[in-house]
Amino acid sequence: KGEGLKEWIDYVGKFHAQGWENIEDKSPRNIAREAALNWVSCGAKLISFAGDDTRAEAVLEFAVDEAADWWKISTSDAQQLNRVFFPIAKQVGLNFDWMSEGKQFRIIFSI
Repeated sequence: KGEGLKEWIDYVGKFHAQGWENIEDKSPRNIAREAALNWVSCGAKLISFAGDDTRAEAVLEFAVDEAADWWKISTSDAQQLNRVFFPIAKQVGLNFDWMSEGKQFRIIFSI
């Protein structure tokens, strides 16, 4: 529709957020685990995972440079793909944050 990457990512997140509402265990630990599994299914490597019922964090590694080249977008744009989890977190009543550290990134879900 001629929209930018940010708008497309937000749309995808909102579209898929509805499906996450059906997950019974909406604790940060479980939602972060599901989000990390999504990344692993896309080729990311899980480096660490820790969490409880109030906060959970996964550290993953992903060849973001290679993905950016394949998608023909900038590396900084490819790193924005984590934005997809903002509407998902909102749908299940959680907060979401992420940070990039080179090829590694953190996804954080909390109450």
